[in-house]
Amino acid sequence: MCAWTAWLPEVNLVNAEKPTKPCRFDPSIRGSLPTSTEYKRETMKTFSFTLIVSGIAELTPEFADALYEATHGDIELNLSDGVAFVEFDRSATTLREAITSAIREVEGAVEGVRVVRVESETANVIAKINADLLTVVSD
Repeated sequence: MCAWTAWLPEVNLVNAEKPTKPCRFDPSIRGSLPTSTEYKRETMKTFSFTLIVSGIAELTPEFADALYEATHGDIELNLSDGVAFVEFDRSATTLREAITSAIREVEGAVEGVRVVRVESETANVIAKINADLLTVVSD
């Protein structure tokens, strides 16, 4: 007996010298791992968009701090002609995910603040193209 086995708990081995049969492969239990071509990796992208918000009369330091903390700082807060808006550069796997997480964070930062509209250059470009397509169809 080795000296180090004195402090180990007793382990009851059943016929440890006799080799055991290896486990047989059962594909219903052990599926194969996907190959690199089968594995779909979700990549993060950075999306730029603006949330127009209501419930803000002025940009106070307290509001700015609460919003900055809630959104982890990927924002720029502005007020123009009495309309508050928050510009984002948000990393996410989809635009929808980026926008919905931003809305949740902005509305949760300060009571009474609501997102009333979302704007993005991407959406504006698509709307312009669609308007141009309607013009072409009606000509």
